[in-house]
Parts: sequence; C-alpha cells; structure tokens
Amino acid sequence: MSSWQTQRLPHSGQLLPLPDDDVAVSSHPPGWLGKRWRALLERAPRESKDRVNRGRNYARRGRLRALDISPGCASAEVHCAEPFRPTLRIRPFSRQEWSAILSELAADLDLIGSLLEGELPEHLVSGLEAHDIRLLPSFDELDFDCDCGDYVMPCTHVSTVFHVLIDALDGDPFLLLTLRGRDREHLLSSLRSDWGDESPLHEVLDRTEEPVPEGDWFHAPSGVPDFGCTFATQATVGAGLRALGPPPGERGLLQTLEPLYEG
Repeated sequence: MSSWQTQRLPHSGQLLPLPDDDVAVSSHPPGWLGKRWRALLERAPRESKDRVNRGRNYARRGRLRALDISPGCASAEVHCAEPFRPTLRIRPFSRQEWSAILSELAADLDLIGSLLEGELPEHLVSGLEAHDIRLLPSFDELDFDCDCGDYVMPCTHVSTVFHVLIDALDGDPFLLLTLRGRDREHLLSSLRSDWGDESPLHEVLDRTEEPVPEGDWFHAPSGVPDFGCTFATQATVGAGLRALGPPPGERGLLQTLEPLYEG
C-alpha cells in the first residue's frame, strides 16, 4: 500500500501525505501554448480566485496523481484533506472539423514534424481559426465537476488539474488534440490513411527490413579473419651503425668502429 492511501481525515483540516506517484509542475516558464491555457483561468468567476490560487500551490507541491487525458476529458486524483477526483471536460471536434484539421496538416508536412517534435505551431492554430475551428477553447466551453461537493467551479481540485495541464500541453501538444477527440496514434493513422497507407500504425512501427541477399552490391563482405603478429626485437652490437650501410673506404672500418659504439 503506497503512502497516500492513508485514513481519510475529512474534518481535521490536515493534508494527506504526498502521493508516491505524484505529478508536479516544473519551475520553467510556460511556452506560448501553456500561457494561452493559463489565460483561460483569468475568466474564472471572482468567487473561485482563492480556489485557483490553492490549486496552483497544490500543483506545485505534487498533490496530483493519476492524470488521465482522453477524448473530451481530463481527470486526476488530488490529495489534500482527502483524495478527490476532479474532471475537466471539453467538446470533441466533429468529423467535419477533423477533416479540415487533417487537410491543414497534410498540406504542410512541417506542421506534422513540429507536432512530433513536441511543438504546436502557432500558425496551425491561426490557420484553423480562419476556418472557425478553435483548438484552444474559451472558458465558457469548459465543463467541470468534482466529488468534493464545492458549489463554486472551478474548485481547488479542478484548478490543480488545470495548472498541471499547463505543463502537460507545453510538453506534448498531442494532448490538446486528444482532448479535442483524437489521440496521437489515431491522428497519425488518419493522416497515413489519407495518403493511401491503410496499415495500422503499430505494424509500421514494428516493420523490419528484409536482409540483403548475399552477393548483392549492398551486402557487406565477410569480416576480416582474426590474425596476430609479433615484432621481436633483437639486440645487436652497433645496430644503429649497421643501419647506415657499409661505410666508404676500407672494408675493415666497420669492425674498427663497433667496439666504440658498444662502449
């Protein structure tokens, strides 16, 4: 049993221990997508401002676990005086809207490359807005609920999810597309289907190349066989002198000089 699964203390005001598998926000400044998502909280009702601030503190302290993002929904567990289950809902796009998104992506492969590198291009968002398709919702499009029973929404626990999503969306823009109805695998499979490739994505990822036939131009030759050699050194008298070759003059000069080199 992990440490967060302790006895509930609904009336004590004490906070439960931090969960072992918490999801905490990072300290780096958010990117443009995170800033746009955070700006939605500025439209929250005035009576929820304190709850929004507490949610930010809970997110920073790692009181959220089990974040789940699926089409149209983001939910998690937030641990304060007791664990609560907040949920944020957003309208998934229709088939017609997704058709327009796929057309926009297929027309510019750089957009797909940016998504795969973890970046949501701003001109993709603006291009879709020209077709009245808004990847980023307005605050009024969002729906919240939580089993804490708070009558003000977003409550502290929903706000915690909201702040964690700032980091999550910055790190993986496919999560925003998942909230809008299609996860990463579904989206890429749809694109490949539009290009005429009907193979499931996992088959493409698992596909291995056939070995090159032996004798083919691209076939690697057999490896160099193991071999070894030794270089023995033999001390000889006047070896350096002999390396110079026979000296000019009388033939006995070499024998005369050898004792001098040896000494």
